[in-house]
Amino acid sequence: MRSQSITQSQRGYLVETSDGRRGRTYHSKGLINGKVLVYLETEPGQYSDKGVLCHPINIKLVGFID
Repeated sequence: MRSQSITQSQRGYLVETSDGRRGRTYHSKGLINGKVLVYLETEPGQYSDKGVLCHPINIKLVGFID
């Protein structure tokens, strides 16, 4: 069991972009012009503080952050 609890604002999905990059989304962030903000992985388990916009069709769900 995890020692840290995930807050509501940290929940989201682990995704892979169409070009093979891994990243995460946040449930608390909405769509922007029909696109999803994806925060790309910079190191294993570490994500950029700036997101890139991806069309939902171009990302694949690989996990959940609950």
